Amino acid sequence: MNYIDLINQFWELNKEHFFNSNEIAVYFALLNKANSFFWKNPFKQPTKIFTSELVMSEPTFKRCRNRLKQIGLIDFNSGGKNIRDFTEYYILGVNHLPPSVPPSVPPSVPPSVPPSVPPSVPPNNKDKDKDKDKEKRKKENFDFSNIDSKFHLIINDWLEYKKLRRELPKNQKSFETMCNKLLRDSNGNTETAKIIIENSIGNNYQGFFPIKNGFQKQNNTQDTMQSVINIINRRNNE
Repeated sequence: MNYIDLINQFWELNKEHFFNSNEIAVYFALLNKANSFFWKNPFKQPTKIFTSELVMSEPTFKRCRNRLKQIGLIDFNSGGKNIRDFTEYYILGVNHLPPSVPPSVPPSVPPSVPPSVPPSVPPNNKDKDKDKDKEKRKKENFDFSNIDSKFHLIINDWLEYKKLRRELPKNQKSFETMCNKLLRDSNGNTETAKIIIENSIGNNYQGFFPIKNGFQKQNNTQDTMQSVINIINRRNNE
């Protein structure tokens, strides 16, 4: 894919996954950085560079980055907390390498790599892993039938954040209690609920709280993010 193909692919996926403004800003910031490096793939950058350019908190940036990875748009290997500890980013779908790649890169897997799993590995390990994954997915699925559909996307954002913190509700009852609290704190208003969730995620809170008097949602995006949001609005109005 070329640059235009990556952008078109992103908007097609947006029809299914409904990316929020922060996720859109992070993806296009990564594309812009890859383009500035002449599509070196992977490329390395410290997290603080992106959070500074996007005027975004580190927890919010990492949450967006993880969701983009889950959907299959990017991959990355995290660095440390120091500004000199760079994270390695891959833009998935780029089908060419820059001219600077040395010709010594092996064209295929070296013969020394074992062609298959060593015989000593029990053959049923894969089945056990599948069972674990199935059980894990089962625990993460909650019944939204009793929740107003207008709040589904907002609650999904909160569940993804709690999943990263390994703090998902333990059962359906806990999930419904959490949802009812959000509806009470927001007085049944979706915009208020969205602000409550974004404020908690941006501040890395364990839970969410009602909006205090005088609270105003801050616009923490630069012109690049705003222009991307404007594109979404235009597409939705078409």
